[in-house]
Amino acid sequence: MIGTSPLVSDGAAVLQLRLLAELPGVAHGFETRAGRLEDRVPGPVARLRQVHGADVLELPPDDAGRAPFLRPQVEQRPPADALHTDLPATAVAVAVADCMPVLIADPSTGAVAAVHAGWRGLVAGVIENAVAAMGARHGSKPADLVVGIGPSIGACCFEVGPEVIEAFAGRGYGDQAHAPGNGDRPHADLRAVAAAILARLGVPAAQVSDAGICTRCHSDRLWSYRKDGAQAGRMICGIARIG
Repeated sequence: MIGTSPLVSDGAAVLQLRLLAELPGVAHGFETRAGRLEDRVPGPVARLRQVHGADVLELPPDDAGRAPFLRPQVEQRPPADALHTDLPATAVAVAVADCMPVLIADPSTGAVAAVHAGWRGLVAGVIENAVAAMGARHGSKPADLVVGIGPSIGACCFEVGPEVIEAFAGRGYGDQAHAPGNGDRPHADLRAVAAAILARLGVPAAQVSDAGICTRCHSDRLWSYRKDGAQAGRMICGIARIG
């Protein structure tokens, strides 16, 4: 079993977090190797050309504006690492294979966002920028947000150089980032950093759910770049407003 209590089911091909699954008007999912996000969310799935940065885009409301986000060729999509919308029946999604997928819903406004958060994006402020963009465009308030952190590489397996911990320390998250390792090199805890960022922004801890699953430890069911290298596929993780 790879699931923990935050999951609706640990045997599904597309994983779901209970906190988001029980939220009215929202559909979401985190693919496994065997899953398809389209089985869990309505309508088309809009995606980005992810660049490990902190830029955030809004999904345009018109068909012509949305078209680039729906292109099958990754290199033809707009570059950014978070995408938000309040349009119904259109999912926003990110692709991961160790990096952390963060899905955000605002029940009060109907806005949703998908965030691709590797360590570089976290340091650059991608979560902060996504929350700020939802506030500026949709009127979302951090206290109303419900956040799901999907499967990603855990502190158990994320061995890094000291410069990574130093980068987080420069943002005030050095203690959360640093995790004990098995050798001379430190390990980094991306989930702890994300939780600390959300808390600093004002998102209540009770409204944040973490799948708690390490992609490398469970690479039999989840894609892991650290495990599979260039042969690794990508898992699509997304969220949609359905009402």
